[in-house]
Amino acid sequence: MDPIVIGPQQWDLVIRALPNLVLFVGMMFNGTISFLLGHAVIPSLETSTGLTGQFRPYRTILYVVSAASLALMFFALYRAVVLMSFMLRDFYPRFAV
Repeated sequence: MDPIVIGPQQWDLVIRALPNLVLFVGMMFNGTISFLLGHAVIPSLETSTGLTGQFRPYRTILYVVSAASLALMFFALYRAVVLMSFMLRDFYPRFAV
């Protein structure tokens, strides 16, 4: 495989894929932190301090935020992979997916 010179069309695909990769990392961080807060920190806080059910609505909200973040994370990863595969197909003409 001999790569060709990257032209403006390929750079446009790279530039369009980079925000998706940044969104992927941000949503991964957001989903992970919200899941950890809802699944580990809040129940531990309730059992150690004796608070019963006071933070239950926050757990539900954090689970919804975590699910939405993880869905957006997978969508951003899918878009980035698709855009980069188009760029690789142009960069390596004999690249077969």
